Amino acid sequence: MNRTLPLDEKDLILRKGRVGLMNAQVKVDIISGFLGAGKTTLIAKLLRESFNGEKVVLIENEYGEVGIDGPLFREKSVEVWEINSGCICCSLMGNFIEAVLEVVKTYSPDRIIIEPTGLAKLSDVLKACQKAMARNNALVLNMVATVVDVLNHPTYLEDFGDFYQDQIINAQTIILSKTQDTDPDRIDTVTGSVYELNPQASLISIDWDRFRGDDVLEIAELNRGLFSWISSIQNNNQKKLNPKLFEFWGVETDKIYVQSQLNIYLGALRNEEVFGKIIRGKGLLQTSLNQWIQFDYVQGNFSFREARPERVSRICFIGQKMNQHMLKELFDSQPVYVRSY
Repeated sequence: MNRTLPLDEKDLILRKGRVGLMNAQVKVDIISGFLGAGKTTLIAKLLRESFNGEKVVLIENEYGEVGIDGPLFREKSVEVWEINSGCICCSLMGNFIEAVLEVVKTYSPDRIIIEPTGLAKLSDVLKACQKAMARNNALVLNMVATVVDVLNHPTYLEDFGDFYQDQIINAQTIILSKTQDTDPDRIDTVTGSVYELNPQASLISIDWDRFRGDDVLEIAELNRGLFSWISSIQNNNQKKLNPKLFEFWGVETDKIYVQSQLNIYLGALRNEEVFGKIIRGKGLLQTSLNQWIQFDYVQGNFSFREARPERVSRICFIGQKMNQHMLKELFDSQPVYVRSY
């Protein structure tokens, strides 16, 4: 069964009617997704191709205490408010609510984009946003999207169960990522799996190079029935979620790296017997004088891109039963934090 069509044949499937927002003063967009799904890439695409003339603030809930993506967005002249010491949906909910209110007061933005950590339960992020809106009626929840990695969806579904499903079940719009790296059969399988979890969601399932940010907004912006929709979701999603324990490890270092060595280091992380299970990694690294790169690591696959110079190199990883001593030996620096969640 093939549910996906080319863009010009309405591949963007709109499953819910949409009407214009009324009296929207500050739009709040939530872009969720599991570790490495592509949230940051999608946000960068939206900032590049949409929101022209809008004053945008990004609230970014990084995992761990070493912020990686903030500089990327500051390059685009976007105000970035980072929450790096925990997860929105846990002990930081109060801090998050205060952050949203402070952003409105400080910047008077047209739009706030919230990028939760990949470990956040979307249902709890929605609850936190509702509490912020109850305290400031200028805030209007506008878009609730989840990015789903088609390459790793089956593995995450099996390994993280209800915890992973929460991000899909509570989304208004689901955007499949990395479809250009697989075949139509896998896309169909993931599409069917997603629809089983959330048959009411809108779905975007094509290569991201074939649609623009405005197409995402066309589908993802919510309608006037938003609050009753959220209430219905929360009332029907009371099952207790019990995610497995995740560990964080990160460093800040003055070390200058050689990219050929980084290929070896990151490739070595696939050995779970030595390093434990490394699920996600990010880094901003100096490779020579005034030369910097950013790496992304997801389930054994990694990539590099050029980056602007920073004060120090930063590396962080998330996984399960990680061998922190071996990570330190590999990257040759003293960790600034080790934490479990």
